[in-house]
Amino acid sequence: MRRVGGKRFDCSVSAIVLAAGQARRMGQLKQLLPWRGATLIEHTIDCVIASGVAEIIVVLGYRAEEVTQRLAGKPVKIKINENYKGGMSSSLICGLQALEKKATGIMVVLGDQPTLEVDTLRHLIREFCQRTTIVVPVFEKRRGNPVIFPSKYKNEMLALQGDRGAKSVVEAHPDDVIEVGVTTDSVIFDIDDIQEYRTLLDRDTTPER
Repeated sequence: MRRVGGKRFDCSVSAIVLAAGQARRMGQLKQLLPWRGATLIEHTIDCVIASGVAEIIVVLGYRAEEVTQRLAGKPVKIKINENYKGGMSSSLICGLQALEKKATGIMVVLGDQPTLEVDTLRHLIREFCQRTTIVVPVFEKRRGNPVIFPSKYKNEMLALQGDRGAKSVVEAHPDDVIEVGVTTDSVIFDIDDIQEYRTLLDRDTTPER
């Protein structure tokens, strides 16, 4: 049960964090790259934890043991995708199969979004609980992540193939999609290569005007 705008909704959201990839464009294990005294994956996970979701499934694959060690003690369930080379959809399916709680919604989070903000995730969850439709964050007219899906789309998501994740589900149901404007570019900023990692580091060294 969640309170939104003074009203109580029978609504809960589970989160699946996708962090199984090899990061070929990066050339190294990006999940464990350092940032602000921790690693990229830790910052992402800590934000999801603080958002108040019902459960968190973290899907790992490449060098999973090393990443698991960094997440020790956190209230998450680790699921290993042995078929991580099969693309993002294989990791999403792995996470969906590990869900235990009968949540109203499923939030799909990319593991390389360390600048995500707790308030942003809570805002998306509130919007979802008010409408129970596919909720997509938008920053300056650009759609981003994470996306929250009503549980009715779980079977459709389990049938996905390839490396596109659940984008095809969003595209297949345009009339059931709500775009939620946010004030931070964290929903469109992820770390795919070394230049984007350097940009992330530069954010902490560039003085505000």
